[in-house]
Amino acid sequence: MTETYATLKKKVDKAVSAWVTLQNKGDGLSEAVAYALDGGKRLRPVMLLAGALIAEGNVADAIPFAVAIELIHNYSLIHDDLPCMDNDELRRGQPTVHKKFGEWTALLAGDALLNGAYELILDNADTKNRLKAGRILASAAGISGMIHGQLLDLSNNCAKPTALDEINYYKTGKLFIGALTAGATLFGANAKTIAALTDFAESFGQAFQIADDLDDYYNLPKYDKSLKYNYAAIAGEREALNEKAKRIFDAENSIENLKNTEILHYLLKLLS
Repeated sequence: MTETYATLKKKVDKAVSAWVTLQNKGDGLSEAVAYALDGGKRLRPVMLLAGALIAEGNVADAIPFAVAIELIHNYSLIHDDLPCMDNDELRRGQPTVHKKFGEWTALLAGDALLNGAYELILDNADTKNRLKAGRILASAAGISGMIHGQLLDLSNNCAKPTALDEINYYKTGKLFIGALTAGATLFGANAKTIAALTDFAESFGQAFQIADDLDDYYNLPKYDKSLKYNYAAIAGEREALNEKAKRIFDAENSIENLKNTEILHYLLKLLS
């Protein structure tokens, strides 16, 4: 069967659900963890599995790493929503974890997801390539990756698009890069393939964030605080649309010499 975004997402959903069941202690923390993982597009784990397919690997063998990056992503969302950071009340149209369960439970739920991700990685790091893939995911999420992006986001006034580009590269792009390259690394992809996938994921991450900013720009009240960090609000709608198109074009070009890229092209179409 040819894999599609829908079939890969279904496999990720099933694996995430199984992980949640295993972690259930029948307490409020378990409930908060399950709540945080309910829903979402699963873009990062699907991208990791797409990287595995490009390297002609077995999707089933990559599933634990796909679940791990989904846990990392959702831990970051919980913490990002906290009052000490973005102080958001809604996530995916529902109350944020700290609004529903309380701040300290939300904080611990994020910690549990992050540690759960590393447990999954270490449980499956039985070859050199698997260990290397786990290291890629840890680095993408760490102080030189997503966490650095969060620091920039919280400390920068984002007066220029270039400042926002840097924030988006670390806060959003690094996890996409980690997902795609880790998936390919699991099955021994060569340096040329990894470089092409890195370029794709970087361009995809910027286009993804601009698309998200445009959606907010069109739908949020103009006084909403989040528009302070919005590409369209800062650079203008036309510039945002042009930049998104350029990033999509760059992403497409970066993988033109690779095989099994249908899912990556599909993900780009979601941004158009």
